[in-house]
Amino acid sequence: MSIFHYALGLDIGTESIGWAILQNNAEGEPIRIQDLGVRVFDKAELPKTGESLAVSRREARSTRRRLRRHRHRLERIRYLLERYGIMSRIEIAELYAKGSFTTSPYQLRAEALDRPLTREETVRVFIHLAQRRGYRSNSIAEDAKDEKDTGKIKIAIAENKACMMKHGYRTVGEMIYKDQRYWQKNPDGTRYHQTRNKPGDYRFIVERASVVEEIRKIFDAQRRFKVPWMTEELEQAYLAIFESQRSFDEGPGGSSPFSGRIAEKVGKCAFEPEEPRAAKATYTFEYFKLLQDLNHLRLIEKGMPPRALDDKQRETLKNAAMQSSSLSFGQLRKLLALNGDTYFNNLSYDDKSQEEAEKKTWPQMQAYHKLRVSLNKVSENAIQTLTVQQLNEIGTILTIYKNDDSRMAALREAGIPEI
Repeated sequence: MSIFHYALGLDIGTESIGWAILQNNAEGEPIRIQDLGVRVFDKAELPKTGESLAVSRREARSTRRRLRRHRHRLERIRYLLERYGIMSRIEIAELYAKGSFTTSPYQLRAEALDRPLTREETVRVFIHLAQRRGYRSNSIAEDAKDEKDTGKIKIAIAENKACMMKHGYRTVGEMIYKDQRYWQKNPDGTRYHQTRNKPGDYRFIVERASVVEEIRKIFDAQRRFKVPWMTEELEQAYLAIFESQRSFDEGPGGSSPFSGRIAEKVGKCAFEPEEPRAAKATYTFEYFKLLQDLNHLRLIEKGMPPRALDDKQRETLKNAAMQSSSLSFGQLRKLLALNGDTYFNNLSYDDKSQEEAEKKTWPQMQAYHKLRVSLNKVSENAIQTLTVQQLNEIGTILTIYKNDDSRMAALREAGIPEI
């Protein structure tokens, strides 16, 4: 009686899943294709941009959270003003409902350095400052991901600093109110004060530290003018609310199912249920993937079955991958000294010349090389002083934590040496 075994093979891609059932003999060797097929579906991304379908949902969620936190901050400011007897929340609501203000908040912020403010003016200045807190980065690394906008922001901040030094403005509020860069002309020739950025216009972006400095100067000036409610206690309470900002590592607050520290939400390994999953940026995972990809790589020659790399070829490509993160398959061909009739199994040569098809990159050890390049800027060959365990710790920390302060604290706790 013949005994047959069957094997299921899957080719899982972003737009299709190919499958085949092979009939094997008792020795496990395939003897025939029992069945095969493919299921094609739409790629899970936006056709025009190639972005994930989750991007729009994530951006909308981020906007909702930002607006919610903005409203909550202003509500806390109103409670604070009421608690210190400056104006009740009902009176504040009536003040803004009535509107028809004859002076802009920027004018009041500038004048607060040279004259005492009334209660109504104090309310307007404090609420306006809480609405225009200035730019503060959570992470240098996260900024680098969006260098296009971040670069423009940094340029605008530098220009505003230079403007303040050149003209001797005492605060950013005074600069924005008095400097001609923030005034525009109507078609009839009259001038008006522009009060916020427009698309592509970053003139109003200043550092949060500069706004904090302005708040301290306003409090100091108002105390010199003997304004009774401008106490040091109120200053500290106001700045505590003004500077509060939830860390990216903590996630949303309240009853959100995503609340809590991200570091505590790492899942467990499917094969080692008691161990947490490894981050993709760890050295051990990347090295495992490199070896796995080398073992899966096959060379195909016309009229010959696919063959795996020999030990010498694996070692050659492994050493090359440890030196560069962006090798192309054309470079792999040169490193292995392959003839023109030999092809790589994981490339499609249909309707393409061999040279064109082999321009595709073979990305390996991406996180390792980013770390190596960054450390080399500080000290040459610095990465060689780190152990595999330390490289794993660094990869895990940089993946889990998004805030620079959290990352630095975690790196110190892990015993990573400073370079």
